[in-house]
Amino acid sequence: MTEPASPARPARRRGFLANVLIVSSGSILGQAVALLSAPIIARLFAPEAFGIGAIYGTICAVVGLAACLRYDNAVLLPKDPADGAAVLVVAVTASLLVSSLCALLAGFAAEPLLNALGAEELLPWAWILPIGILLTSLNAPLSLYFQRSERFATVSGVRVVASIGGVLATIGVGWMGYQDGIHLVAARTSSLLLLLPLIFLVWIAVRPSTVAWVRPGLARIRKVAWRYREFPLVNTWAALLSTTALQSPPLVLAALFSPAVVGLYAMADRLIGLPIQFLSSSVAQVFFQRAAAEHARGDLEAFAATVRQVSLKLTAVGVLPVLGIALLGPPAVTLVFGERWADAGIYAALIAPVTFGMFVASPMTVLMSVLEMHRFNVAIQATMLVLRVGALWGGLQVTGTPEGALACYGALVPLGLLIQQTVILRRSGVSAGHFFAHLSRHLIYATPCVAAFLMADVWLHLPYPAVVLATMVGALPYVFLALREDPALLDVGRRVLSRIRS
Repeated sequence: MTEPASPARPARRRGFLANVLIVSSGSILGQAVALLSAPIIARLFAPEAFGIGAIYGTICAVVGLAACLRYDNAVLLPKDPADGAAVLVVAVTASLLVSSLCALLAGFAAEPLLNALGAEELLPWAWILPIGILLTSLNAPLSLYFQRSERFATVSGVRVVASIGGVLATIGVGWMGYQDGIHLVAARTSSLLLLLPLIFLVWIAVRPSTVAWVRPGLARIRKVAWRYREFPLVNTWAALLSTTALQSPPLVLAALFSPAVVGLYAMADRLIGLPIQFLSSSVAQVFFQRAAAEHARGDLEAFAATVRQVSLKLTAVGVLPVLGIALLGPPAVTLVFGERWADAGIYAALIAPVTFGMFVASPMTVLMSVLEMHRFNVAIQATMLVLRVGALWGGLQVTGTPEGALACYGALVPLGLLIQQTVILRRSGVSAGHFFAHLSRHLIYATPCVAAFLMADVWLHLPYPAVVLATMVGALPYVFLALREDPALLDVGRRVLSRIRS
């Protein structure tokens, strides 16, 4: 049985919620910077440029997440600090080898791939893809290694620096007149991707004791590589399938339509997906550390209680924000970003059910590593890939439009996420029936909000500010009922506001 990380000199211990707020505060601040700058960037770059950037980012994400051969997911598992450092070395070594292989393959594989995706503009810059893959892949193991010693504040701070650096570089490139997709790719690679691994590596070199860094010997490196061999042998395929499934919309839309449609989708995902997903990933990072520790101690009762608590709170917190964006987002996008981005608001509303499903289900996926459900992971990710691609393709065949493809995508993909959630909860000792009853109640609580929106917008045709006000009034019953069911959510809100103010 694996054992949790126990560094020699841990940082001051905090509660689960406090650590989530520390990690998420960096995400929230970073995403606030990105969202506040989005209207400026949208006026500097056309949807076509965003599409080229999204295609590049998708390729880096798909290959980069698996480049460590999933040894990054084992960084938190060993108890011995030297074993934890050894796993990090194995993960970084795997990343270097895979990225080097990608550099060799790029010479003859880049052209047919980019042509198929309609991204011929990237061909002269195909050499930058292996660099992006390397830098993307290094983020996960280095970030997780810092979490071994509960350096959540460091992870949060690095995210803020990277986000600000990426925004400044993007605006600077566009302001100087370089407003095509290639320069957008160059700005993101040089700033956002480079800052994350660089800061972590410098910290380890300058202050190794603060993260319990112990130089591992070759024998220890070989030992942990063999101990966690299931991760590269099985989990890597699951990671490839999972990332390809998650990133399939830009790739499929690029193959079926044009970079402009991909750019509109990328903006929609940025507006509705990134704030929600970053909060979800912040929960996942802290949840991973705690769940791994409780499971390794054999405290299955505490483990199940943590899983149950996190799954229920994610549901309660996620319904209202996603619903509000779906209902009020389309007119707001046109108002803020301009007429050429109007379709991005429609796309955001269509993919809202998937966004909510990912918000609730994503943190639970770390349990497949804790419980070593590698083969189930491969099966469910293959299913999700087929479901996502099939939904987009089927929607296109029926309607012939990007909107129809995304509507089918938004309707079918949440079903696969529900299946995944059910299996994971049961394997964790948590009642799936209790979770679905909780979800159903909160969807019912949200019906007055939907009714208020329909009355104000569809039936009375009120001005947009009045529609917003009516929808907010309709949301009050949800807030009251959710707080009555779980008063601790009020404490969550207070702590979030306190973190934002500080």
